[in-house]
Amino acid sequence: MDRDETTRVTYAALQAGARPGGDVTVEGGGIVRGADLSNWTVEWLAFDDAMSALDDVLPRRLKRGRAGREIPQFVDCDFSGLTCRAFDPGIGRFVRCRFEDVDVRLNVGTTSAHFEDCAFSGRWEGNLDARRNARDPARRTVIRGNDFTGCQGVGLQGGVDRTANTFDPSLHLPLWRGDPKWARIREVAAEDTYLHNVVTSIEGQGPFDLAQDWAVLHRDLVDDDLWARLQQVTAA
Repeated sequence: MDRDETTRVTYAALQAGARPGGDVTVEGGGIVRGADLSNWTVEWLAFDDAMSALDDVLPRRLKRGRAGREIPQFVDCDFSGLTCRAFDPGIGRFVRCRFEDVDVRLNVGTTSAHFEDCAFSGRWEGNLDARRNARDPARRTVIRGNDFTGCQGVGLQGGVDRTANTFDPSLHLPLWRGDPKWARIREVAAEDTYLHNVVTSIEGQGPFDLAQDWAVLHRDLVDDDLWARLQQVTAA
């Protein structure tokens, strides 16, 4: 990507109605509240922050960045219909925001941005990771209270509380190592390479770096028979 062709705007400009297309970086910090950002189509989108170079090397307790100041914060904003093939939300905070009917792919497959009480639907290709980004002064990344009904592709990892978010039974099947039927789940999963990899990753053996004892299985990644059998096992 030729970064020389990137359009650079501020968060204040987004609040005021700017919706540039192409490759976009939003710079600085601050808070965006109640903004209608719906049906935004952008090729590449990055939400930067105003953390200083010194903050990057200071230990967490000494970092000076705060949400809504140096770290961008979106509150009650509507991103519905967002179309973006490479999205990097950085260490931004999203509170009660709507990401409905989106078609989004995370730029590097994983983000440490904070999402709280947000609604997701459509396709969101990438993982929300609760492990703290080294640049983030927060102890952990907050991922809770979100509704993923109708959302395909999203993954959660890094220590997200398995009971803290809402999933869609028609699309998602949470698999938990502490399930009393875990031995049976392992037997069914052994019949499929992908499912086997999910189970061994939940058990901490990889190949996926989940860093937690559960994962969300997506309906479109397994065949009908295995999906039905796993539903029966977990519901028993």
